[in-house]
Amino acid sequence: MKRGYAQLLERYYNVKSPELKQKAKEQIYKKYGTNKHCIKCGTQLLVTDLKEYQYLCLKCDENFYEFETL
Repeated sequence: MKRGYAQLLERYYNVKSPELKQKAKEQIYKKYGTNKHCIKCGTQLLVTDLKEYQYLCLKCDENFYEFETL
């Protein structure tokens, strides 16, 4: 999971074109999206590849534990 996940996130954060950024975002959410939501902004959370955390908010760029999610 780590390599493909890292590549998708890198593409999302580094691409300049809004169209390509949206396409990368759709690919990330399709593969790693969850039914949990960010407590700060309400955005759907992703599964993270970090051992310490379970979820990642792509919009806030924050990591969350299970108990911190909606």
